[in-house]
Amino acid sequence: MQVNPLLALQDLDDQIAKLQREIVALKGERGFLERLAQAQAQERELSLQLEKLQERQRQNNAREEELQVRAQRLHAKLYGGSVINPKELKDLQGELLETKTKQESLQEILLLGMEEEEDLTQKLTTQRQELEKLERDAKQHLAHLLRQIKRRQERIASLQTERQKARQPLEQQLLYAYDNLHKSKGGRAVAEVTNNQCSGCGAKMPEHKLNELRQNRLSFCETCGRLLALRRFFESRT
Repeated sequence: MQVNPLLALQDLDDQIAKLQREIVALKGERGFLERLAQAQAQERELSLQLEKLQERQRQNNAREEELQVRAQRLHAKLYGGSVINPKELKDLQGELLETKTKQESLQEILLLGMEEEEDLTQKLTTQRQELEKLERDAKQHLAHLLRQIKRRQERIASLQTERQKARQPLEQQLLYAYDNLHKSKGGRAVAEVTNNQCSGCGAKMPEHKLNELRQNRLSFCETCGRLLALRRFFESRT
């Protein structure tokens, strides 16, 4: 007693199809890449925010220095004795007060900017540390996926060799029927008969179909059209 060659061929094709589906699934694993891309986008956003803030701080610092120089100049002019006209003195006092008010307001903005810069710098440092970890993990995960894919590809190549050997003893008429059904029936060309039922559609097998199978004759399911086969059969005596 031996395994029916049709079922042996179907089993090989099933294994190949399963491995091919697994390869597609492995290639489709992009969750880690999406997490990496998200982390990279967050890092770029924080970097951009920090750059803009630092540029504003530089501009405000330059403006504050200008106001400091202006306030010193007005103070020297106001109290240097060169101006004695009451109206001019009053105008200088008003201008000096306005300059100092602007300077104090700008100093508050600079202080808030320093706090914000410190906070952004800390966030960026944390984000870059997380990004480095994700990049390491992604590299390891990608290497793991490639190994998994390669193993399956090697297994498929081995099964393809077995498949060619399994087809050799089968008659051309049988192979023609098998190949056509394999395409039209979603890869399930052969239905095993168990408990007198077709495994493809569940139809009950009439006695004449069972006799055909016991005699190793070509037989098709009258309901789903698949090739019928018993898992094990006695070789025909010569």
